[in-house]
Amino acid sequence: MDLTRTLLEWLIANGPTALALVAFICALGVPLPIPVLAIGAGALIRQGHINPIVAVALTLAGALLAELIYYTVGRELGPLARHRMGRRFAAVYDEAERRFNQHPGLTVYLTRWLAAPIGIPVNLIAGSTAYPMRRFIPAALLGNAMWLLAYASIGYALGNEWQSVSPVIDRYKLWFGGAAVLIGVGIVAYRNRLALLRAGRAALAAITPRRPAVKPVEVTDKPETPR
Repeated sequence: MDLTRTLLEWLIANGPTALALVAFICALGVPLPIPVLAIGAGALIRQGHINPIVAVALTLAGALLAELIYYTVGRELGPLARHRMGRRFAAVYDEAERRFNQHPGLTVYLTRWLAAPIGIPVNLIAGSTAYPMRRFIPAALLGNAMWLLAYASIGYALGNEWQSVSPVIDRYKLWFGGAAVLIGVGIVAYRNRLALLRAGRAALAAITPRRPAVKPVEVTDKPETPR
């Protein structure tokens, strides 16, 4: 039987619990059709079969729990985390480390939905570098909420028609993901360009010599005193 169909039937039968468990498994690195389930959950919310608050809370908790497992493993391994990934994933780990060192909080946020393939290495790096959990958890929750609410909103908007659209999204999810990555890269590049322009202007202002202020000459109309 088709896995997607089986999971959808499981979602209809078990509601938010099924979605939370699938989110947990996906966050561990197992490729499951979580976008289709999130769309289906949105449609079921509109039909009144699922409580939206419970669905969001359980799904975010399930994904966060898996991410905290990798965070804890990274904290225990420390610098050895990279070597435990093996040579096959060394390049991915190095790329994740480079991004994390530049913008740690932003990288945690983006790798929940926009750059998900390096999400697990980022979790390990965050733990191995003792990145504060009080910063890791909000960034992870916000990133997970992005994809969950985006897909659930599609299902909510489609209502009963979601079953005809979800297979298309599942089939072309790599294309949708690629488009999202390109949009995200464009936004980050634009922000970096603005930051560089501001830094360049500040540096130019710092090295440009300031002209000394010219003191105005006071002209008086006092008559000359006779000698």
